[in-house]
Amino acid sequence: MQLSLAAIDFNKAPTAEGYYTTVASDAWYADNFVVARANQLDIPGDIDPRAPMTKEAFVHYLVQGLEKTGQYPTVKMFIPIEDEKDITVDFQGTIQRALLYKLTALDDKGEFHPQALITREEAAVMLFNAAEFVESHKDMDNGAGAGSVEGTDGVDGAGATDGSQPADDSDAAGGTDGAAGTDAANGTDAGAGGTEG
Repeated sequence: MQLSLAAIDFNKAPTAEGYYTTVASDAWYADNFVVARANQLDIPGDIDPRAPMTKEAFVHYLVQGLEKTGQYPTVKMFIPIEDEKDITVDFQGTIQRALLYKLTALDDKGEFHPQALITREEAAVMLFNAAEFVESHKDMDNGAGAGSVEGTDGVDGAGATDGSQPADDSDAAGGTDGAAGTDAANGTDAGAGGTEG
């Protein structure tokens, strides 16, 4: 997510050992842990960098990192998760947003498998999706996106970021009900919802 320390003022330079009890300041990954904590990601001070990570924890940290890059439109919609009872309460919100941002998806049974250990393949796909999400919304901020950010009409795409209306309804943000997607840079997938984009 390209987070850094550039915009943060410190009385003294932060160190991994100042933030964590288990991350040595000379570890190759120490700087990344410092940047994460300095940017207020909810990473425990006693996290073990060598321990396997659950899917729910990975998604929780990834969504926090993504959201530090900007404010993104989301549809106020609850996605039912069949195995929601297995989700750690503190991670429920970020998992819902990860699904809305389309960083990940439920399986064909509607389950998330929060306690399963994340695989390198799953992590790579989610990281790619997160980077694509951020890039697509940068395009929107520059006036290139057709999606409605604070749109007033999810039916015809009025309220596009550049003030123009899409050429046809198939490219409109949100289509007929705007409740399905979150990727406002991709008109066919974007959910405007008519109220919050």
